[in-house]
Amino acid sequence: MNEQFNIAPNFIVKDVVESSAYYRDQLGFVHDGYSGDPPDFVIMQGLGSCIMLKSLTGVASPCPNHKVHEDLGWDAYICVSDVGAIYQDLRLRGARIHREIENAPYGFRDFEVQDLDGYILCIGQYIDVVKI
Repeated sequence: MNEQFNIAPNFIVKDVVESSAYYRDQLGFVHDGYSGDPPDFVIMQGLGSCIMLKSLTGVASPCPNHKVHEDLGWDAYICVSDVGAIYQDLRLRGARIHREIENAPYGFRDFEVQDLDGYILCIGQYIDVVKI
């Protein structure tokens, strides 16, 4: 699988500054600054992806997919080139591991992390699956 996927989901969060600190410290993302006064928007960059975080205090609350229905597990899937190294790095950073790394039946080796607002990011790498 040689396609490159690019996506920038926009997550509604309770507190942009608190959420961005988690993405920075536990997930290794960075940003160039906040928008709004007080801050209510930031674009986090990491793992070859962008994730936009937006606070809508009094208007909308975080709503991860799994809160809508238990079968809607992921809020974003991030394809990487060295899932094992990223998994080890995020564990050392104290990321909230939601599902441990494994070879999945759909041809990816992946794991899940959960952010402060309950959004689940699946991080994975395509693998060649030998069929027996």
